[in-house]
Amino acid sequence: MTGTRSAPAPSLRRPRTPVPQFKYIDDPDEYQRGYARRQTPFEGDFCVMSLDPVASVAHLGAEAMESAKRIPSGRYVAFVGLSHGLPFEGRPTNPFTLAPVCQGIPPQSSLCDATPACIPILPNADCYGGRQPIAPIAPFPWPDCYISTFTAEPCRITTAKRDYSQVLFSPNDLGNARANRLTAEDRERLFTLKERRDRGDAEALERLPPTTVGLSTDLSFLPPLPAETSPDGPVNQLPKSPSSEEFPAFDMADFPPELAGFGFLAAALFNPGSVDLPVVNIWYDLDMVTEVRDPQLFATECEMIEKVKEYYDPTQCAARSAAAEVAEVAPASGVKNARTATAPPLSTPIDTTRLDAQSPTAEVASETTAYIVDDGAVSLESATADAVSSEPLALAVLEEGARDSASFGTVATSPTSITALGSVGPKLKLLIRSSSRHSVRRSTSRTSPRSSHDTPLSSASPTKREFVPLSYDRHTRSMSALSFAVPRSRHNPLKSLKKSRSSSSLKAPRRASTLPVTRSLR
Repeated sequence: MTGTRSAPAPSLRRPRTPVPQFKYIDDPDEYQRGYARRQTPFEGDFCVMSLDPVASVAHLGAEAMESAKRIPSGRYVAFVGLSHGLPFEGRPTNPFTLAPVCQGIPPQSSLCDATPACIPILPNADCYGGRQPIAPIAPFPWPDCYISTFTAEPCRITTAKRDYSQVLFSPNDLGNARANRLTAEDRERLFTLKERRDRGDAEALERLPPTTVGLSTDLSFLPPLPAETSPDGPVNQLPKSPSSEEFPAFDMADFPPELAGFGFLAAALFNPGSVDLPVVNIWYDLDMVTEVRDPQLFATECEMIEKVKEYYDPTQCAARSAAAEVAEVAPASGVKNARTATAPPLSTPIDTTRLDAQSPTAEVASETTAYIVDDGAVSLESATADAVSSEPLALAVLEEGARDSASFGTVATSPTSITALGSVGPKLKLLIRSSSRHSVRRSTSRTSPRSSHDTPLSSASPTKREFVPLSYDRHTRSMSALSFAVPRSRHNPLKSLKKSRSSSSLKAPRRASTLPVTRSLR
């Protein structure tokens, strides 16, 4: 019996894309680079890179992306350095350190005496600064080239399928590791030099002048919007790649405590790169460019991107919005304050004499304040003139029937009128001292009961014999307030005592000069 062998099952794997002929090597598998297309580069590869300003600020919104279109983006030859994580084709970007290549010794090498700030590339055999050159798999297309370590930047390289058959690389892993170490050391020296410059160190300022890029407070440093096409081809286009929603980032909360170590390892290996890193597109064909551009231009482009990020930072945007709201509210509040503002103080003094004649002001008498009572119908000017032109007589007008101390102490006067009459002389005026104690005494005298036999002892009321009235012309009937001081017919001494003021207030009139009575008393 002969057994029959069954045919093998067909493979479910997709057939591998045939590897084309490489440009610089015959057997790519010998160097573990047998790929027809490659989405992420290897360390030690040389490439052409171009910044993508729009993708670099995409996390800040549409306005930032629109402003980033004004940033120029050239193409530079670069050396792919250390990877900042495990390259993963499922992410839109992967972080790498990219060091631009310059032709000739870079000008930045004079910034620091401790380092040449460059690494030579063969066929450049000049070991400038004592550093061993990088040896590519084939001679470098341009002579006298160096890797500029001071302008090296960590960047996010976009994930896209690219033709890998045109790559030029350095196969010496040890030489690549040495180049990565030297690049990191030089970047640390440059960072220290910038810190010294920011602190105002004179030597650092002399070696490293301030940046020529404008401040992030405005976008005036940005050039006009460039055309959509450039001589080197379209730029600012992000290649198609899997979205971050399809391949979300690792979350440490998804790992249980006993597997936390695996979570840290996964986060370190699959690091997608910080959004603060600029985004670049790369190509492996060095024939895309005809010359090696100055790496300082690449550093200026990165600096512009940083300024745009600072300008559109959420904190700065919130501060500008708050300032704009304050600026809008300030004019409206200024108009409102102008409407409700009080009038400024008058610089010209007010004629208080004229105001007293028109509308007398009520003032409350204090204990030691002297008042001259105005009649209300005769102005102070006329009263002063009459007092000056007449004989030395004392004119005093008393208010009759003061019911309480408050009403008694309220009279019409002004400081100007007191000054005017005070200049006449002490013999031509009578000052009546008003006091709250006097008012209380008068109120008590009205309410306290008194008998008729106390009259001879306590009577202080003037009589017709004791007090002779003064002769004066009564202009109006409002001056009749003096009538209680002149005894009339059928005068009751007890009633006069209750209604009159204290004896101390009538001492001055009793000592005044007397003249014959010109009016008859009835």
